[in-house]
Amino acid sequence: MPLRRTTRHPVRYRVAGLVLAGVCVGGQWVVAGPARGSTWVVPLRTGSTGSTASSAVPAAPTATATCSLISLQITVSWTAVANAAKYDVYVSTTGAAGAYTIAASGVVGTTWTSPILLLGTYYYKVTATVGATWTTALSAPTAGHTITVVLCT
Repeated sequence: MPLRRTTRHPVRYRVAGLVLAGVCVGGQWVVAGPARGSTWVVPLRTGSTGSTASSAVPAAPTATATCSLISLQITVSWTAVANAAKYDVYVSTTGAAGAYTIAASGVVGTTWTSPILLLGTYYYKVTATVGATWTTALSAPTAGHTITVVLCT
């Protein structure tokens, strides 16, 4: 269907095998962006066409963490996200709602094991990168695990 510059038309766009839905408004395609709720505006050329199909933006992975009683390391596992190229793991030592910093970037697969950790309590979140640059929302935080003098609980 031809896109008219003065009306709203639902359209779809395919990137890296993913189909995203949007609306053509005044000759521009507006879609809820995959990068943490942002909005992207893509200009369209006269004569562009679209369809009314749509697909959801990928959901955040679901993460869990486990620890070995004596290794002083924590293993974070998460559910796979369709078309994900890599994952990033974030850590907080100030609580589940605390500030998170990157612990590992570009992880391929659905598990990651920390290096040997210092004393403290650790919480983790995970994001997936779909295609070259799209990032899902952060997962919910994992349960906290505490490293004591000789044990991880």
